[in-house]
Amino acid sequence: MRGYIDFLERLRLTEDCDERAIRRAYARELKLIDQETDAAGFQSLRESYDAALFWLRHRELEDEECAAPDADIGSTHRSAAHTLPEPWIPDTPQARTADTQAAQPEPLPEQPEIDATGLADAVFEEFEKHSAQIAGERSITDEAPWQRALKASLADPRLVNILARESFERRIAELLASGWQPGHEALLVAATGVFNWTHDRRRILSLGEAGLELDRAINERAMYDTQDPGIKELQGAMIRRLRDPKAPSTSELIRDMSTLEMLIARFPTWLALITSVENIRRWRELDEAVPTWRRKLTFARSRPEAPFEKQAKPGGFNWAWIFMVGLIMIGRAFFGSGHGSHGVDQAQWPAHIESQAQSETPNSANDFVRRGDEYLKQDDLDGAWGGFDRAIQLEPKNPTAHLGRGMVYMLRYDNERAAKDFDDAEAFDPRNAILLRCRGILAMRAGRITDAIQAYSKSLELNPADAYARKLRAHAYQSDKQLDKALADADEVIRLRPSYLEAYKLRARIFMDKGDREKAKAQLELVLEHKADDAAAYTIAADIHRTLGNATEAMALLDRAVKDQNSASAYLARAARRPASDVEGRRSDIEATLKLEPTSVEALGTLAALDMESHRYADAIAAYDAALSAMATSDYGRSALVANRGVARTQLGEKAAADDDFMTAIRISRTASELNNICWTLAVKNVALSHALNSCNASLDQAPANAATLDSKGFVLLRMARYAEALKAYNASLKQRPGQADSQYCRGIVKRRLGDMRGGDADIATASARDSTLVKRFSAMGVNP
Repeated sequence: MRGYIDFLERLRLTEDCDERAIRRAYARELKLIDQETDAAGFQSLRESYDAALFWLRHRELEDEECAAPDADIGSTHRSAAHTLPEPWIPDTPQARTADTQAAQPEPLPEQPEIDATGLADAVFEEFEKHSAQIAGERSITDEAPWQRALKASLADPRLVNILARESFERRIAELLASGWQPGHEALLVAATGVFNWTHDRRRILSLGEAGLELDRAINERAMYDTQDPGIKELQGAMIRRLRDPKAPSTSELIRDMSTLEMLIARFPTWLALITSVENIRRWRELDEAVPTWRRKLTFARSRPEAPFEKQAKPGGFNWAWIFMVGLIMIGRAFFGSGHGSHGVDQAQWPAHIESQAQSETPNSANDFVRRGDEYLKQDDLDGAWGGFDRAIQLEPKNPTAHLGRGMVYMLRYDNERAAKDFDDAEAFDPRNAILLRCRGILAMRAGRITDAIQAYSKSLELNPADAYARKLRAHAYQSDKQLDKALADADEVIRLRPSYLEAYKLRARIFMDKGDREKAKAQLELVLEHKADDAAAYTIAADIHRTLGNATEAMALLDRAVKDQNSASAYLARAARRPASDVEGRRSDIEATLKLEPTSVEALGTLAALDMESHRYADAIAAYDAALSAMATSDYGRSALVANRGVARTQLGEKAAADDDFMTAIRISRTASELNNICWTLAVKNVALSHALNSCNASLDQAPANAATLDSKGFVLLRMARYAEALKAYNASLKQRPGQADSQYCRGIVKRRLGDMRGGDADIATASARDSTLVKRFSAMGVNP
């Protein structure tokens, strides 16, 4: 279904608005309402205003893994359960006769020449026997038993001879290089440490072909460790699965082959040493046999990240799932120029990368760029990142690879890393239309409207037919009050893409800003002309009605959409646009959606939020469970669902289960913003504050200067009465965003509680002047000056 953020539509604002624009829009719209005769209209406007302020506060967090490495892929965890009952001491003739030899008074007879290889082989044979014992234990992923076995072998008197010792080491290397066997994943880690292969490269290279292979594997493992924790978690699960001889199901193949192919592409040598090559071959063969129709029927795409509730409006609707739906569309629209879901225009990529073919085994940087491009079009951000990142490793000055990886970071709202990649791309290729368009998006996010307009204009000079860049510039012009230029760009978007109905909605907002309601209303009929071809026409027309302040007419159109289409998307759209006070109406629409699409994650998530509002916590848990079951384990948004389920369990007194949910949510979070969302959710609900603080700290480990996370941490510490630490967090947040009213208001409360009444009152007064709703909102959360 199409994305939307309906409170911005009601205020006739765009996604790049600022706090001042929201306040002015509210004042403007308020003048158009008779509060005495249109109480519902006033309530709807007020709800949109509150929701817009909430959204603005956390806009930078939207759409953006703190799991420790698993033991089988290099963990340093040591488990007492796997400790050998007693040290293993080799049973050797030398050891058995040592005392007898020591008692001989006569000089030892001349010894024959030492057979170093034979001694090493004998110790190695005993090591192999003991290896079978270790591999037969319940867990074979802990390297500690292997370390003990290697050290015991090296302590064997037969390896006192340096040549015998080197020969034994070579045999271990050859064993590992010969291919994976159960337990070798841990033996590789143990041997690397015992023989110091990581830090003594000359030593490992002296081991011949086996040493060369191990050196490549160790380097690949180091590359693996530099990845985002969430990517490693997915890949670690895939690696463990490949050690299981059980044949994969069709759903596993469709869901997990992209992860396997990424592993093969990036870590071919290491992968062959830590998992079954035969299983990999079988997975590939079975994947080729999967019918196309099965792929189409299987939901196997990753969801773009979605924010979760950060500023809850007491008693009101949880806007989180509206945001999720909207951001899915926004994420795709970043590159939506009509060339794939992300609109990565092939004509603008270097000529040698135009081919859509994806080589079966990528070898060059351009091969990996093509692979990253294909994944990007499929909304598979992990796969895209892997392709572009591998291309950069092979060719550090490849501008297209830097641009592609920057796009992935931008879609995850990792703006700093995105900007760094865009800088590198521009250094190697300064005249790239897509790069300039991305520069404009980052500038708008940072509130630099003039810079954004300049970037979009330069992009359009290079590619005048880019409808999406023109739409972005229209939004920027509208934000800058250059309405004639904004309208000219909107008109050109429609000329280039007449079926792009969102452009009519944009034009309606611009006409309203110009004070021309009649021309704004005319866009309604233009949109409805497409209703036979585009099921979303009713919804877009309803949004235009809401822009005009016609809430009744908007709902009438949504009713028509439900009647004409009887589709899940129509019911879900109407549910999202009902007033927050119409709880039963929203519930009815969501239930109708679920009858048509029982596994709709958006509908299940919204239902869970409604149940939480109504204090139906057991029902909310059931809805969260159903939503999680409907998602793939790699989907974005899982951590927020798990955290909110933990809140519901807390309300039911299920503390152990709730704690498990909170720890799981932190562990599976893929980005700093997801961790921050968990932190804020728990802080707003005033539950599990220690988990909230852990989540904030984990987020700050990834993004130390993120102002929103620092603000969240400050609020958690305020709740915990750790005022000195809270003040430090708020100071750091306000250093990044000096005008953030929420942070300044809470800092004022903290100052007062530390005894600085004058400083606290000044902060509170300044913040309240910026946002008159602060006192009411924080008071509803139990936080007062």
